[in-house]
Parts: sequence; C-alpha cells; structure tokens
Amino acid sequence: MDGVYKSDRDDEPKEAKVQPVVGEVVRIKVIGLGKKGDFFGKYNGLVVFIKAKEAKLPVGSLVTLKIIEVRNTCAFGELV
Repeated sequence: MDGVYKSDRDDEPKEAKVQPVVGEVVRIKVIGLGKKGDFFGKYNGLVVFIKAKEAKLPVGSLVTLKIIEVRNTCAFGELV
C-alpha cells in the first residue's frame, strides 16, 4: 500500500504525509512567530519557516511561498 502506513496507536491505516520539494510553490496559513523572528506555518504537518523578517504578516493570513530548503523536521520558504 503505497502512501499508507499503520499507526502504532490504532488499527486504522493513515495516509503518509508528503513533504514539499525545493522549488515547489505552496500556500500556507501563518500560525506564529518564531524565536529568531521568522513567521511559520505548516504544510502537511511539517513546520515551514517563512523568510520575511521585514514583512509584517498577520497570524491567520494565507501566504504563497516558494520552498527553498527542506529538512527532516522543517522547511524554509520565501514569499512570492
């Protein structure tokens, strides 16, 4: 079953979350401001930091980003 894994917590199969790829344009909701001044949101459960320190993004707003780096635990994107 491609794209599906079994959860240890129950017997229901869960869909695997797809990470973004570098260069992909995604739309995410701003959910907060990080310790280093970067705004962040989530894409398929993965935290995405928004490189926009000079911009003032209201929490809850939708932004369009181009993914510039993907790591195991997070990704980074810049506003387009």
